[in-house]
Amino acid sequence: MRHIVTNIAKSKDTYLLLRNKARLTSDLPTRNKQALTDYPASIFPQELIASYPEAQVILTTRSSPEKWCESMQATLIPHHLSRSPDDPAPTARLARKYHEHCWDDDFARNGMDVYGSHNEAVRKASAGRRFLEYRPGDGWGPLCEFLGVRIPEVEFPRSDEWGDFKSRVGVAAPGWVPWAGQ
Repeated sequence: MRHIVTNIAKSKDTYLLLRNKARLTSDLPTRNKQALTDYPASIFPQELIASYPEAQVILTTRSSPEKWCESMQATLIPHHLSRSPDDPAPTARLARKYHEHCWDDDFARNGMDVYGSHNEAVRKASAGRRFLEYRPGDGWGPLCEFLGVRIPEVEFPRSDEWGDFKSRVGVAAPGWVPWAGQ
């Protein structure tokens, strides 16, 4: 996740997509990529899937929508809400557009529905192609089998990058206190 934020903040194309609520086309910074993950790819799943008919699709899900919402409410949402609306940093402007675009800047009201509709849209758009719905807790087996590669001889990573994220954000945004629910 840390690499995503760093690289996205440098991408003028990504910012323009969100600023204008544009839809993805094959002209944007997806060229020459072997894989796309997380944000911003998750904002435009139907367009990406349609643009790359040969691509395999892996939808990563949580054990429940509630677990996803809990994770969001413990990490990204409080960080977003703690930022000043006037924060001029590129990542702050991008985050504001992301939250407006995804759930009308009201995660408590719209987050759970967005999670469900996003996953359903990916499933529907992926009909007729190689598709895996994957939970990271399932380990290497299903993922490696789907990709046709051997299972690595190392344990599946189970680090808490969110813990690292929260530590860094707490340093970067004094006064931010994680909270549960909204």
